[in-house]
Amino acid sequence: MLEATVSMIVLGAAVTTVLQLAAHSNRLQHEMDRRLVAQVELANLMDRVMAEPFADVTNDSLSAMTLTEVGRRRLPAAQLSTSIEAGTVSDSDVDRDASDDAAENTPDAESAEEAMSTMPFAFKRIVLRLQWNDASGSPVEPIELVAWKHEAGAGQGKEAARP
Repeated sequence: MLEATVSMIVLGAAVTTVLQLAAHSNRLQHEMDRRLVAQVELANLMDRVMAEPFADVTNDSLSAMTLTEVGRRRLPAAQLSTSIEAGTVSDSDVDRDASDDAAENTPDAESAEEAMSTMPFAFKRIVLRLQWNDASGSPVEPIELVAWKHEAGAGQGKEAARP
């Protein structure tokens, strides 16, 4: 009788452990699914941003963006935040090393330097950040997607000007 009682206790402990592991695995799978939904939502939003003309990508246009119905339903308390950093850079800043190489490989260093485009072009660093809560209501680590957008035609034509 004692052996049967001990074996029932051991079996009960084993079943309890397996059930706890299965429940934990299920929670992890749901969190992974939510993370995948969040990544797809951000990727789709960034695709929309990148398809817009450069001038139309503003803080106001990003603030107006919302998640899809699926995203809102699957990501509890989802909060989308956006930011833009604008700036300009000169092609000569980016291609300084290329300019040095061109000057070394060209008999007339001045003509090589003149051939390099030095016209500045504008860019925007776009950050999309998504935060949501897990099943217990605690905030999860947010995910971010960053992209750089530049004016159409920026840096165009300099390849033809290189010797």
